[in-house]
Parts: sequence; structure tokens; C-alpha cells
Amino acid sequence: MHEVNGTIVGPEKYGLDTSLLSYKDKQWLTHLGMEWPSLEQEESCLIELNTVAIRGDEHIKPGMPERQVQEIMEAREVFLNLFVNVSDETVEELRGLNATLMPTGTIIATQRVLETNGISGLVVNDFPSILSYGPDGVSEKIRVLSELGVELPAVVNVFPSILSYSSQTVRDKVGVLNALGVAGKEVVSRYPQILKLSSQQVTDRAAYLASYGLNVSKAITALPSLINLLPETVRRKVGELERLSIRRASIADNPMILGYATESVEGKMELLRRMDLDPVAVIAEAPEVLSYAQHSVEQKVHNIKQLGFTPKKILGKHPMLLYYAPESLATKV
Repeated sequence: MHEVNGTIVGPEKYGLDTSLLSYKDKQWLTHLGMEWPSLEQEESCLIELNTVAIRGDEHIKPGMPERQVQEIMEAREVFLNLFVNVSDETVEELRGLNATLMPTGTIIATQRVLETNGISGLVVNDFPSILSYGPDGVSEKIRVLSELGVELPAVVNVFPSILSYSSQTVRDKVGVLNALGVAGKEVVSRYPQILKLSSQQVTDRAAYLASYGLNVSKAITALPSLINLLPETVRRKVGELERLSIRRASIADNPMILGYATESVEGKMELLRRMDLDPVAVIAEAPEVLSYAQHSVEQKVHNIKQLGFTPKKILGKHPMLLYYAPESLATKV
């Protein structure tokens, strides 16, 4: 450990300057929850950070005294816990990947890559393995996802383990979806969990959806998570909806209905009945009503009454009026 112009510095690594941390790192450290002191104290704070970072970046060599190894590992843990806001549980997971944890230079450089690409550094808590890829590995994975048209950084922030999949796996899955008539990159962006399924599983589940009369392209585009339903789940849900008098043709026209819990559908149908409306007819024409909170439906019906119309009569003919905001209703009825 030594000083240059009054600032503690360490060895050059991973494209960093002569010090591991500099003022340009303030942004991502702040995003991770670090509280900075007053402007006058920032330099001393940076020196303190570098003291820990440089100690934790030392290479652990065979035969190194145990006390020295322990000091390096403690510095790495302190840096992760206090400055990178990584939880104790995540630190333990990282120990499973690397018993001595990652050098702080690797952590800093990887966090810089994430920050540059608009990805929250806190994804480390959800996906600790991201640090094991190092800055170059993370950069390459982000580049490949970008080339494939996956929506970044939103997808990584929501589903960070997408970085664990090889570029070939992502390409293959996008290709399988495209072959089904679905915009593969859009579906992966909206529902990256689909990457957990093998290409064969995607094909088989799409075929099962089609066996119920669903247009696979329409169904997956409307609700990508449908592809994750097991065949027995699809069979059970269709049976329960048919028991509620919702015809299979309505399900085929509005596949998003399969995404709602049966209890929720029953509750919404009962609400529509209390309003003297035909729930089957309303749901067939305006399935999104199933996603509305009870007070929202009641308010919309009340607004129609306020305009001098009979809800049963007008909604019986035009159930899609339930979609409109109160200020728009007057121009629609």
C-alpha cells in the first residue's frame, strides 16, 4: 500500500487507473446505498475505501501466512458488506463459488460494467455468480443479449440469472419461438424465465396449448408465462373455466384468461352478477375486466349510471366500455 498525490493507490487491474477506486465510482457506490460525507470529507472517505479495497485485492499465494490471508479475506468481506451492499447470505453463496471470495479489483471492475450498462449492482444479491464472470465475461454476455435484441437493461435487472445462459442457449430459444410464429426476442424480454425450459419443452407445451384450440402465437404473445404451464395445469384450468360456463372458444379468443386464478375469476363473475350483468358475456368481450380491482369495476358502472345509462343495457351491448377511464366515457356512450 502506498500513496500518489496524497491518495492511497493499488496495482493497475481490469482497466482501472492507478487507484482501485476514484471519484467516478461515487455514482454506482451511491446507487448501492452508500452514504457519502460532506464534500470536504469525500477525499478522506475515498482514501478509506481504497485502504480496504487495495488490501482485499492482494493476491493470496500458496504458503502465505494464515494471518495475512485472513486479513485479505476480511477486507474482501468488509468491502462486499459495507460498500457494495451485499447481504451476509450472498457473501456465503460467493464463498461457495470461491472460498477466498473475489479480489476487490474484480468486484469494482464488474460493478463498473453493470453501472455503465444501466444494470443495478444489487443484482449481485439475487445472482451472486455474476461476480464470478468478471468484467470481461459480463461485458460479453451483455453484448450478446444486445445483439439478439433482448431489452436491456430491464431484463437483467428483473431476471439477472439471464446472464448465466450461454449465447447459444438464448439464440436457440429465440429461434424456437420464432418458428412458432412468436417474436422470440420480445417474448424473452418480457418473460426471460422461458430460458429455463429446454427447446423441446417449449415445443411440446406449445403443441399442448394448440390442442385446446388456442392460437399459439396469439396466446404466447398475450401472456408469455402460459408456455410455463404444465399440461396438467392447462387441462385443470380449462376444465375449471368451462365449469364456470366460460366456453373454450372464449378461452381461445382470450388466452390471458388462463393466467387468472379460478377463485379470482369466480369472485369477479359474482361481482358482475350483483350488478345485473351477464358475466360470461362481459368476460368474452372484455376479458381484461378480470384484472380490475372490485372498486374499479364498481366505479366504472357507477360512472355509466351517472351519465344516465342503464349499465345492464349498454354494457350488454358494449362491455368494452369497462376499459375506458371516467373522463373518456362521456365521449364513448
